[in-house]
Amino acid sequence: MGGLSQAHFPNIQGINSFKGRLLHAQEWPDGIDLTGLNVGVIGSGSTGVQLMTAIAPKVKNLISFQRTPQHSVPSGQRPVSEAERKTINESYDEIYKGVWNSVAGFGVNESDRPMSSYPPEERRKVFDFLWEQGNAFRFNLSKFNDIGTNLETNRETCKFIKEKIDQIVKDPRKANALKPTGLYNRHGKVHELDVLIFATGFDAMEGTFANITIQGRDGKLMSDHWKHRPSSYLGVTMAGFPNMFMIFGPQGPMSNGATVVEVEGNFIMKLIKHAESRGIPGGTIEALPESEEKWREIVTKKPTRQFLKMRLVAGFLEQMCQAGSPS
Repeated sequence: MGGLSQAHFPNIQGINSFKGRLLHAQEWPDGIDLTGLNVGVIGSGSTGVQLMTAIAPKVKNLISFQRTPQHSVPSGQRPVSEAERKTINESYDEIYKGVWNSVAGFGVNESDRPMSSYPPEERRKVFDFLWEQGNAFRFNLSKFNDIGTNLETNRETCKFIKEKIDQIVKDPRKANALKPTGLYNRHGKVHELDVLIFATGFDAMEGTFANITIQGRDGKLMSDHWKHRPSSYLGVTMAGFPNMFMIFGPQGPMSNGATVVEVEGNFIMKLIKHAESRGIPGGTIEALPESEEKWREIVTKKPTRQFLKMRLVAGFLEQMCQAGSPS
């Protein structure tokens, strides 16, 4: 049903009294012209950053409303030469092996070295190289393997990006405004806007399931099963909902979407084939409640780098298929 398809609108008091136009990045209308207008954007994730970059040269004023300020690195987009395209076309199998053997499932060449393994004088050179390469996945994974898991490395990364902002933006006031420091609009300033754009993402993973009335054993509704918190086993199935499988369900791997879909799709097909091979009429496949609870504890209480590895999740699912475990 699409893990990232249900637009999320935050519940903001008084939003219905706004006399301007309300837009959402997920439901962008064709042919809209923002030239010369006062525009506000709520959200500073990947969508918000890309959207603001595109509309900033056209609008009269642009106000960014942020809950959690973000750092941004160059995207690294550039033309692809015919020679590069030919090399890619001829190397699909090799490239795809890299996807399956990568931490994040994107096929980026990933490092196994933490920042602390580099001498201090080399770290700046590495950061400069990453900046010139562009692409957030390469920046986060290809040289230091602990930007997202080690506080010291994370602080050093943020310091580098802020120095880059100072180099690029010559106006100190604007440069300081671009450095993440905390919540905006804390003093209650009024901003007059013609258009307010929500770049607030999606009601992800479980959101689309709310659009359908799904019943499990004894008439239990999925909405009741998830009343206190979404839960699943492997992000694919749930206790009390036999023979029902999810793609990109809650508590599943959050990685390269195409890779996750393939892993989960293969797992579901092999699991069904395994059940059919037993030749049991009216048989069911269902997660046990204790298995679902154990999985919930793993993904909510034991976040480790090993768990984040796509290849570990893929390998675990493969083992489940081969074992044919009824749980």
